[in-house]
Amino acid sequence: MQYEIDADYTQFDQKGLTRENLTQNVNFLSDARAFLADREDYYSDNPEDIYDRYLEHFRYQNVNEVTAVRDMYQAQDYKSKGDDEGLARMGRLMDTFDKQDSEYTTETLTDYLGGVFTAPSTYAGMFSFGAAKSGALAAQQGIKFGIKEIIKNGAKVAGKDLTTGALKKAGNYSRLKALREGFANGGYKTAIGAGVVDALGASGTAAAQEETRVTIDPEREFDNSNVALAGALGFLPGTLLGGFTGAKKAIAGNTAEMYLKNALKENRKAVHSSFKNHTLKNLKDKGTIGKLTKDLNSKLNKVALSKTAEESLEKGKKLKEDLAPEVGTLFSLDSKIIANISSAGAEIIDMIGPRAGVVKGSKEDLEERITSRIARGFSLPNEEMKGKLMDAFQGILKKHNLTAQEFGSLYLAEISEAGRTLGVQSRISKAQTKQLFEELNEVDKSLYTLGRTTEQAREEVLKNADRGNFLNSINDGLRALNKTRIGLMTVQLATTVRNTTNGYLRNYVYGLNNLNAGLLRTLVVAPQRYVRGVIFNDDQLKKAGAFAAKEGVADLKNAFSSAYLKDLVLGIQSEDTAVLVKMFKDPKLGNSEKASELFRSLGDIGNSVTSKIGTQNSRMMRVASLLNGFNTMSDNMFKAAIFSREIDKLIKIDAGDVFKKNGINNLSDLVSSGNMKLMDDKAIANAMSEAMDFTYQTGRFRGRKGGFNQVAAGFIDTFSTQLGSTFVPFPRYMVNAFRFFYEHAPVFGMIDAFGILNKARGADKFAKQITGFGMITALYGMRQQFGDETTGAYQYKNPFGHGTFDARAALGPFTAFAALADYLYRLGKPNGFFERTLGVRLHDNEKVSEKISIRDLTTALTGGAFGRAGVSLDMMDGLVSALTKESNLSDETKLNEVGARFLGNYFSTYTVGAGVLKDVYAMVDPDYRLLTDNTDVEFIPYVLKQATRSFPMEAHADGDGFFERPAQTSPYKAGGIQNHMPFFRQITGLTPQEPRNTAQKELDRLKLDYVEVAPRKLKDPEANRDARLYTGYALEGYLTDYINSSDYNSLDNDAQKKKALKIEMANIKNEALAYALSSQDWDTSDDIIRKNRARFFRLRGLDREIIEREWRKQNPGQDIEMDDYGDLLDIGEEFGIIK
Repeated sequence: MQYEIDADYTQFDQKGLTRENLTQNVNFLSDARAFLADREDYYSDNPEDIYDRYLEHFRYQNVNEVTAVRDMYQAQDYKSKGDDEGLARMGRLMDTFDKQDSEYTTETLTDYLGGVFTAPSTYAGMFSFGAAKSGALAAQQGIKFGIKEIIKNGAKVAGKDLTTGALKKAGNYSRLKALREGFANGGYKTAIGAGVVDALGASGTAAAQEETRVTIDPEREFDNSNVALAGALGFLPGTLLGGFTGAKKAIAGNTAEMYLKNALKENRKAVHSSFKNHTLKNLKDKGTIGKLTKDLNSKLNKVALSKTAEESLEKGKKLKEDLAPEVGTLFSLDSKIIANISSAGAEIIDMIGPRAGVVKGSKEDLEERITSRIARGFSLPNEEMKGKLMDAFQGILKKHNLTAQEFGSLYLAEISEAGRTLGVQSRISKAQTKQLFEELNEVDKSLYTLGRTTEQAREEVLKNADRGNFLNSINDGLRALNKTRIGLMTVQLATTVRNTTNGYLRNYVYGLNNLNAGLLRTLVVAPQRYVRGVIFNDDQLKKAGAFAAKEGVADLKNAFSSAYLKDLVLGIQSEDTAVLVKMFKDPKLGNSEKASELFRSLGDIGNSVTSKIGTQNSRMMRVASLLNGFNTMSDNMFKAAIFSREIDKLIKIDAGDVFKKNGINNLSDLVSSGNMKLMDDKAIANAMSEAMDFTYQTGRFRGRKGGFNQVAAGFIDTFSTQLGSTFVPFPRYMVNAFRFFYEHAPVFGMIDAFGILNKARGADKFAKQITGFGMITALYGMRQQFGDETTGAYQYKNPFGHGTFDARAALGPFTAFAALADYLYRLGKPNGFFERTLGVRLHDNEKVSEKISIRDLTTALTGGAFGRAGVSLDMMDGLVSALTKESNLSDETKLNEVGARFLGNYFSTYTVGAGVLKDVYAMVDPDYRLLTDNTDVEFIPYVLKQATRSFPMEAHADGDGFFERPAQTSPYKAGGIQNHMPFFRQITGLTPQEPRNTAQKELDRLKLDYVEVAPRKLKDPEANRDARLYTGYALEGYLTDYINSSDYNSLDNDAQKKKALKIEMANIKNEALAYALSSQDWDTSDDIIRKNRARFFRLRGLDREIIEREWRKQNPGQDIEMDDYGDLLDIGEEFGIIK
């Protein structure tokens, strides 16, 4: 067969489909060049480059669901536009690729790996079950590698057996045995889950490819066998690899269990030692200490026995003194631990002493609650004295082998006693509840550096509080409903993807902070201090230099852990971290409440206490928690990693040489020793704080010095209420995102304004400045590489095709740095601010405007918080546009739209999760991609339409109702607005935007706001749609021609061009309104009536009052109906109001 350069390449046999033949074939090059231009916005005249790009594209299609789905969209787009040649061209190229022999080269491997590692399902497998993507690679490339034919023909693949002897000889037998045991002990569950994830990814990609082929060739049938085969082939290797990771997890879990047993054994020894060496002495004391110890011991035992009795009665079991009914509370502690707590409490009470004027040891002195005494004792104005008191407090806990949480059992005992003695009918009054909470707040504030220690006591207060009348119960239900609503706002897959992506970005920021701090300490601070110590013969300076070096090395090792993603790959924790988390969560080691605070679901909502809303109501929150399962998994993965790294770093720094004395040099040594109590409460609280900061969940600002912290605490409290959370659903996130920006903002981050930096040390502050500068530089590079004069701060060109995507929600707290990078890009233009003032030019794009969008600035300052769940961004956008000139509404109708839109958006937050289903529908059926118009003339229908907009709904050309809604129209383009590549948003977290036409790009470049483009709103949705549609056609036609004309391009500068476009747009908008309100031959009687109404409401308010007054004179006692507006307009003409 001849392979001529002008032959029909689709007729070539397999041998002819070679690089040499196709790079010389004009028909192939024409097809490939045109397809790549349409699909990827790629242009080249080099045959080799075109061929390589063609291969790369279709290799990606085989292993990357995003590419496969986008190709499906491209085919559907060709079909909807009637581009038969585009469809045929795409079909020819797909068939050619399928027929070709694979080239097994470095480029082949690079392309497939590129497709694999840019596919979201790769990471879905990692985070959900730990499977690698190579299973899907084998499945989706099965045809290429001959797997499909092997299965169909029943061929067998020969292979070599790995004998036990061979494995032993290789030294892998013991490792294989461990993996086998791990697989049997739970790894198989991960294997199945991983197989399912990979199977879904593989079959989904195959389904998209089949749909593309059917779209190209309607006579072809959808081949379900290909989809099923791809799923099966994806399941098998995914299961094997998932089984491996699952086994590794099981091994880590088994190791953790083994170390935990050792830790509990060591803890029991320490309990007995503390009891023997300290507590017995206090119990035998004849003075105040002895009296206090016995009294506290009696209270604690009473509470323990009463709780044990309650539990035993419920379970119908015989009461036993050693029963442990409530894991994680005081009542699982044995009598020696209770006695140790009592002894420590007595010593602390004695140390703080009585109130002024009260005799020590008197009845009045001993009746003061310990919560009140601690709060009073730590209210000292002198920081040095307060520090000494804290050291003494920790010393007492340490010698009694207690954590701050265990000591908190005393607060619980006091609350239980209050429930019996202070309350009426065993209930604590509202006033008493308030008083007790204030005391507990003061305790947490006083012991801030030890972490939150009053959780059990708070639950007890709420349990025994008098809930009052029925209205309080209703309020509890509403509070639970509101918290559930906030939880449901984050259930979309897109939110999990964004949070996880942001976590990885934050991991590298964390790593860079440690790297910079480590280098500063080891190369600058340590030598400087040591040299000064030598010069001045100062041993303290020498020690400070040595300590700075040790701290710097610990920072550097932490940076290395971040670089290789320790505990963040395939969902597998290192054994050290798994053991640490296991011990941290175990109630017998005294930190389980803190663990619950750190590793909780719905981390953005607040603490784990649900008693405030009652057991029944908390079930609603459990539903939201269940639906946030993947979010919680991702969230806790990052927190465990950072918590572990911080604990390891604190051990290596070992400020007090506590660990060194016990032969412990790192986290591995600590967990091996089982002596977890060596890690004191302050160290644990610091590690928890870093982990909470990492995930933007820090909520404890009371107790920190400075005005910022007080404002932050008030802000969180205000917007955590039912009313406040309507406007700001994630106040913690917003505060922490702002802190993140400020800490890393060059120059500003060195200034501890109002305590925002919490007295951070110089090396740490400077390290974050360097990292911040690096972030700005990286985002500036993205702005320059993937943006132009028409894109905004968070808009980036799609590097793999046409159009742009909005990255606001995905960037999250990094939006501020993106906005700063955008502003630098604008100021650095030729003859821009930098060149005019400093003589510096950053780039050569003179077309970019120096103006920055107010909306972009707002997003930057809030850390992208309103875009976090998607719908909250819509709520705030709605408010901003409706309350400002952007609404294009008259004052009389503005309030109605504001209220309807806001309420509708509020209720839609309950159904955000339905957006996933909506995007799936839109992916499969193009009819569901057109956005529906959810506005209405009437208030209630407007609210209902907005509230249900997350549900899948098909737009109808003549839609006029709740279920058949019309399509939205845009003033920027002809036709309806498309939900562009909807599922891409779910699996990447990025929001694709429709390609913009020439006119829209120019309007965006010159920063003409929506209000300067869209026609003024009328009191009629259909007329509004017609006006926008007219404007869209005018922009794509007339205005585009004008922008391309010599008259426009000969204008001197952008200011003149902007002025010219404003004039043109004003004329177009007036024409659009006239068109929308004019009578047409096809108008029905209903159309005439609604247009009359819209014309009437377009009049000034004063003119309408005059007309209405006259109409009421003529029609006394009647209300204005829809068909009366024609008469009202006639009156306006008679009065000369309407010309």
